[in-house]
This record gives sequence, C-alpha cells and structure tokens, in this order.
Amino acid sequence: MPKRDGPASAGAVGRAGFGNAWRQTDTTSKPVATDLSDARFKRAVGRLHRLGPRPLYELLIELGASRMVRTEIEATVERYLARLDPSIRCAVGADQFAPLPLHLVVGEDG
Repeated sequence: MPKRDGPASAGAVGRAGFGNAWRQTDTTSKPVATDLSDARFKRAVGRLHRLGPRPLYELLIELGASRMVRTEIEATVERYLARLDPSIRCAVGADQFAPLPLHLVVGEDG
C-alpha cells in the first residue's frame, strides 16, 4: 500500500484509497466510437437546423418539458443571443462545424 501523508491519511479517507486522487489522467484521447457518435450527432444537428426554426423550437420545448428545465433553456438561449454576433461568427467561420478530418487509408496493394 502506498504511503499517505496528512491528517486524513489514517482515517476513512486513507482507507478509501483517495491517496492517488492527485494523479492526472489524459482525457484528450477519445475512443473511436465516441468520435463517430459525436460526428453523427453533429450531422443530425445540422440536418435539424436546415429544417428551420420551428423544429428546433419544438425540440427545445420537448426537452424542457421532459427534464423540467424550460426556464434554464430559455435563459441559455437569451445568453447565447446576447453573446453571439452573427456577422462575427460568420467572419471567423464559427457558424459551421469544422470539417471532419479525412485520413488516407492505403490498402495492401499500395
């Protein structure tokens, strides 16, 4: 068992194994399945957006009602509208998702 220092090391915290809580982990590398799931979700959101404002409104209403968070959704929409200037977003390309990186896959025959 690793040596633990400090006043809590002899108590319940020490027995629970929190002595290594300071260790950092790499959370930047995601499994491929998560990347594919995120790509599918972005594509679906893009398709929903192309349908216009009404379907987006209906989705937010349904989400707000099912999770009892309509007030928070309304406040978040207002906050986004206050912060996001459409001309600046468009000028810097922040109005579109970044394209997915394409990787060349070379077959056995070259």
